[in-house]
Amino acid sequence: MKTFSIKSNEAVMFRHDVGRSRAAPRRAYILLVVLGLAVVVTGMGLTFLESYSMVIPDAKNRAAAARANYVAESGVDIAKRFLMYPPQGVPQNSYYTGDSALAVDASSDYASVTVARSDTWSPPQTDLNLYRITSVGVVRDASKGEVLAKRSLVTEVVVSPQRKWQIPYALLDRDALNVISGVSVTGDIHANGNVDLHYGSYYSGSVSSTGSIRSELVLNIFTNSCLNAKHFCNTAAFIIPTGQASKYENYVLNGRYYSAYVYGSSTMNQPNAAAINSMDMSSTNPGRFITYKGGSLRLRANSGSVALNGSLIIPNGDLEFFDAGTYVINGVEGFPALILSQNLKLSSDNVSVVVNGPVLCVGDLDLDSRRNASLEINGPLIKTGSFINIRTGSNSGRIDIKQSVNSTFWDLESDPLPITVLSWKEQ
Repeated sequence: MKTFSIKSNEAVMFRHDVGRSRAAPRRAYILLVVLGLAVVVTGMGLTFLESYSMVIPDAKNRAAAARANYVAESGVDIAKRFLMYPPQGVPQNSYYTGDSALAVDASSDYASVTVARSDTWSPPQTDLNLYRITSVGVVRDASKGEVLAKRSLVTEVVVSPQRKWQIPYALLDRDALNVISGVSVTGDIHANGNVDLHYGSYYSGSVSSTGSIRSELVLNIFTNSCLNAKHFCNTAAFIIPTGQASKYENYVLNGRYYSAYVYGSSTMNQPNAAAINSMDMSSTNPGRFITYKGGSLRLRANSGSVALNGSLIIPNGDLEFFDAGTYVINGVEGFPALILSQNLKLSSDNVSVVVNGPVLCVGDLDLDSRRNASLEINGPLIKTGSFINIRTGSNSGRIDIKQSVNSTFWDLESDPLPITVLSWKEQ
C-alpha cells in the first residue's frame, strides 16, 4: 500500500485555492448590487433633471403672468389718475382715452390702456361720470424682446362730480372786517376775525365773527354788540376760496382740462369787450375766464359803456374803471365774475359798475371819494386777502353787495374726489 505525504507549503497552497474559489461568488453579488445602485442613482438623477428642467420654465411663466397682472393694474391706476388730472395732451372739453404702450417702470414691459365714457358704450348710458377702463399688461423678455405673458383687466369706475362752493354770505372775509359808511350789504356777513360795523353802513341779515363784533355809535366810539340778536360772536371759521389766479387760468372741470382766454392789451373798451363777447368758448373755456397778465387792466367807457360777458382774472395788478360811464361784467353762472390779486378802483366821477357773480378779491375796493360813483355786486364778495379797506368817501359813493343765486359756484381750487371702482374683471 502506497502512502502520500504533503509538504507544509503545498498544504498552504491548497488551502488558499479553496478560499479563493469560495470568495468569487461573493464578489459577483457585490458587483451586481453596485451596478443596481448605480442604475437607481442614475435613474433618480435623470428624473430630477427632467423635473428640474420643467420647473424652471413653469416658474418663469408664473412669474411673468403675475408681473403682467401687476402691469395691467398699474395701467388702470394711471387711467384713473389721468381721469382726475388730464395730461396736457388731452384736448379741451374731452377726457383721457388711453395710450397704446404705457411704460410703468424702466423695464421693457408696458400696459395698453383704453378708456371709454358711458355714452360711447353699446348700449350707451346716460351717466357721463361713468367710465370703462380696459388695461392689457404685457411682459417681454428683456434680452430677446419676445412676449412672455399678457393679462387683461376691465374695470368700471365712477368719477366723482366736481365739488362746489356754497357761500351762504353776501360778504365774507378771511380776516378782520370793517363795514364802513356807504357800504350796504343785503344778506349775511361773516369774518374769520373781528368785525367793526361803522356808522352809516347798512346790513339786512345777520353778522357772525370768529372773534368780537363792535358797532360804531358816533365817530370812533364803538360798543360791543355781541348781545345783539342778529350778531353771533366766537363762531367757527368758514373755509373760503383762496382766489389764486393760476387755479382759474388753467382749470379742470369734471375731468376735463380748460384754459382761460388771454387778453393782450392793457386797456379794454366796448369794441374790445364786444369782440370777446362774440367768441364761442363753450368747448375750450366754459367759465369764459379772460386773463390779463401784463399788470393793471384799465376799462374805458369812452364810447359810453362797457359790457363784458365773462370773468376777469387780473393776477399781477389792479382792475381800474377809468372813464365816466356804465360798466357791466356778467360772470357765467357757476363761476366767479372777478378774480383780483390786488385792488378794484373807480378812477372818475359818475362811474357806475355792476358785477353779476361772485367776486374774489385780495386787495381793496376803492371808490377814491369820487362823486356819484357806485359799485354793485350781485353775488358774494369774498375778501381773500388778510387786509380789507373799502373806501367810498363823502361824495355820495355807494357800494352795494347783494346775496344772490350765484352764491354757488364750481370749486376749481381743490383736488378732485377719489374715483369709485364699481367692477373689476381679470381676463
